[in-house]
Amino acid sequence: MNLANFHHEKWDGTGYPRGLKGEEIPLSARIMAVADVFDALVSRRSYKEPFSFEKAMQIIQEDSGSRFDSAIVDAFCRAGEEVRRIMNSTPGNKKPGDAPPTFLQIPAVF
Repeated sequence: MNLANFHHEKWDGTGYPRGLKGEEIPLSARIMAVADVFDALVSRRSYKEPFSFEKAMQIIQEDSGSRFDSAIVDAFCRAGEEVRRIMNSTPGNKKPGDAPPTFLQIPAVF
């Protein structure tokens, strides 16, 4: 319930639906906010081409401390190569010649 209800809240209190700020936002929603925006940035949409991994990470970092909890952004960035590997193994994001992963493992960085 927290993910669906609160992942559009922003660390600085300017989000919705309730305008929660900082640690008022449930941790699960703060994590999901970063993942959701990253996914939107690197995914093709009918109205936009996907951003590169590097550009998406830059945008996430620029919003650290305002839109996102900086501790979550730091953890996400530390896991950057694992995030890239998962992104590249996702159907629709594969590049020609990429081998399928043998397994996916999300690092325990949070």
